[in-house]
This record gives sequence, C-alpha cells and structure tokens, in this order.
Amino acid sequence: MAAVTTSCGQLSKLTTPDSSIDNGKISTSVAFDLIDNRTFIDVKFNGKPFRVLFDSGAGYIITPEVAKALNLKVESAGQEGGVGEKKVDSGRTHIADMQIGDLHVKNHEFAVISFADAPNVFGSAQIDGIIGSEVLERFVTKVDYENNRLEFTRPDKFKYTGGGIKFSYTKNGLVPLVNGEIDGVAGVFGIDTGARSSLLLFGPFTDNNNLRTKYAPKVEGITGWGIGGPVRSQVTRVKVFKLGSLEIYNVVTRLPLQKSGALTTSKMAGVVGADVLKQFNITFDDSRREVIFEKNRHFGAADTFDRAGMWMGQTGKIFEVLDVIAGSPAAEAGLKVGDKILAIDGQDTDKLLLPEVRLKLKTDPPQKRVQLLVETNGERRRITITLRDLV
Repeated sequence: MAAVTTSCGQLSKLTTPDSSIDNGKISTSVAFDLIDNRTFIDVKFNGKPFRVLFDSGAGYIITPEVAKALNLKVESAGQEGGVGEKKVDSGRTHIADMQIGDLHVKNHEFAVISFADAPNVFGSAQIDGIIGSEVLERFVTKVDYENNRLEFTRPDKFKYTGGGIKFSYTKNGLVPLVNGEIDGVAGVFGIDTGARSSLLLFGPFTDNNNLRTKYAPKVEGITGWGIGGPVRSQVTRVKVFKLGSLEIYNVVTRLPLQKSGALTTSKMAGVVGADVLKQFNITFDDSRREVIFEKNRHFGAADTFDRAGMWMGQTGKIFEVLDVIAGSPAAEAGLKVGDKILAIDGQDTDKLLLPEVRLKLKTDPPQKRVQLLVETNGERRRITITLRDLV
C-alpha cells in the first residue's frame, strides 16, 4: 500500500509532551519484517496489538476494522488520494495511546481508510494501518536494513559519531526530500520506506525531461498497488543514480502511466524505495533535517525486476492473475488476466505467502523453470514459466 497524500491534522512539534520512551530511556528498538519490500512492525493501539507498515512518507492511518475493534468514534473526512488513480473514502479519529516497543505517542489523530485492496499487494499478510512521518518528527529513527530493526532515539540525546554520509533534506508534505540526479538529470527525490522498488519517477519529471524517449522502455504493466488502486508503469534502467557522493548503478526505474493521483505531482522528481534503501542503514534526524546513509552488507547487490512478467493478487486461498506483461515468460506460457493459480511448483497456494512468491519470481535466476497449476474458466491445466530478465 502507499500513503495518502495529505497529513492527519496539525503536526505536533518535537517539544510537545505527546511522546515519550518508558522509564526515562533515551532510545528503544523493535524488530521489523520486510513484506513486499515494506517495513512491517508490531504496535499497540490503546493497549491492543496490531500490525502496521512503517512508511517514512506517510501519515497516521488505521483501517475501519481497527477503529471498530477499539470502539473509536469516526468522523467523515471526505476522500483522500494515494498512488492509484482513484479517490477513497476517509474518516478521522483519535487514538489515546500508540505504543511501539517502549515508545508512546499520546492522543493523536488518525485517518481511517479501508485497505480492501491489500490482498492485491500483501496477500494474506496482516496490515492494520500505516505510520511513519509523525514518528520521524518526534524521534530520530534508524532503519537498520542489515538487522531488520527500527531504533528510536530522543532527538535531544542523539549525537551521530559514525562514518555515514549525511544529506540535508526538506519537506513538501510528509516525505523527506533530497537532491539527486539520474544520468545527469537533476531532481528532488523522496526517501520513502513505503516504496516497494528502487526508483519510482513521477509523471511531470518523466515527461518534462523526455525520459520515455531517452530510455525507450519496452516493458509495461502493473508494477505496484496502493491506496487508490494499481500503479501501471513502464520499466527501464537508469545507468547512474546519484545522491551527493553516493552512486548506485543500473537501477531498475519505473516511469508511471498514471493520469491522476500522487504520482502526477510536480513537487518532486520521484521516490527512492527499498531496493536502493536496503543497501544502507538509514537514520532520519528530522530535528536537524538530516538523513544519514551508512553502507551495509547489501550494498552493491544487483537490482532485479520480476522475471515472470505478471502481477498477482490473492482471493481467498488462491492467487489471481491481475496483469500480464506483453511478451513476458508469463504471456508466452499462456497466462491471461483472470486466470487462477492453484499451485506453484507442487505447493498449493493456500500454503504460500504471496509476497514471498513475488520475491522468488524476482530473485530466482534466469532460466529457472516454475511449474503452475492454473484454472481458466473452470478448466485446469499445468504450465511452465521459464524466468528471464525483462529489463
């Protein structure tokens, strides 16, 4: 999923007494799981456990199911937009206490938005909400992609002594923005832990710099899904992506085809997502408007794109084909939109996790053969997809 484009209410300042860490501690940390390349953590809302996505470009959001479970009063707030082209109904409510490990944020406003589309992204994985930007405003936050941990530190007690590279950032909305360039074209890029791939450019930046002509992408399809629906993109590779002195090579890059939604803004060039970010341990110090990149053991890992060429969602216990890239291995094997996938390599899909399957189709080597049991209009058949690089 992706965050809504507006924040929930007036953002509190760091000095307001709405946040703390238990027992006077300076910092606390929690483990996270990467699911579809997004950072998932356990939290408690008013003492009850839930599962949320931690997104550096997002405001506070919970689902209507969470609001009902907590018996919260929800007021209508019109509609919000996300990366998809559709608007979604939104409400507003207040949560008395949000707890992350030993960290507490008190009496804060949350948007209430349905995640009915979540199975098209995360399958059966639980997602009860999104948090991010407002936490960054209260605590220095380290995203340790090497050890899968988030660490939160009181900003008045934080002092960085490492050897990482510091970038100053600004904000236009929620996401931290840094200066960078792609193959010599300068722009301002959001550092977005909620973005699933390496580099997602926005429409105006893409078109104003004639990037579709420059890169002549041959691959087009659904490359993500968020609030407001699917993200349809052309996919190419940028030779060099620069952030200051950092250079990252051969980066898989999405050029969106959206006609409306968050990806049509001209306020930034695009967002840097997890396939780039997880090569570093990243510290957001909002009190000083700095973000620190420290290379980790993942630095320099080859960037890959889906080698099957299809987008699957989950309906009940089965996976459903929602998009097939023309000329891809999936298309050549005869898969079509609407086909139901019942088993993969002999395992029933009700025993598989969709994000893990999607990851394997992206990272398993070219020429790997994948066996599928497929149902089309009630007829079952077995097909074989032979993976290969598409970009």
